[in-house]
Amino acid sequence: MLFDALSIFRWGRRKPQEQPLRAPATPPEEPLAPPSTAERRRAPRRWGDPVQLLLWDGVAGVEPFRGWIVNRSPGGLGISTAQPVAAGTVFQVRVAIAPDSVPWTTVTVRGCYPLTGRWILSCEFVQVPSKEILLLFR
Repeated sequence: MLFDALSIFRWGRRKPQEQPLRAPATPPEEPLAPPSTAERRRAPRRWGDPVQLLLWDGVAGVEPFRGWIVNRSPGGLGISTAQPVAAGTVFQVRVAIAPDSVPWTTVTVRGCYPLTGRWILSCEFVQVPSKEILLLFR
């Protein structure tokens, strides 16, 4: 008995009895943690080469101003502009090099935040344009 007590003292605890193997637990159907609230998009955005864009508020006699598409998704555009725009503003947009026969696309500004001396507008399509128009925004 003394030998067992000394060996435990010297070498630490006794080796635990081996437990029988259990079947692996089935993964839960729903994730344990809720998804992050940082990204609320329905579709992933795609970053690419900037595309010059014209933005027009629809007022006759007012010239469109220029912006750049910095990211795009099936549901909208990320547009870089020189001035801030209030959320909820509705614009007509069109690629700057598109011919006049190309129709304007309506977007709603969902958010506006500063980034390196410019403003990034998070815009959502009011109605998703045709595939031909979407290709122009690429």
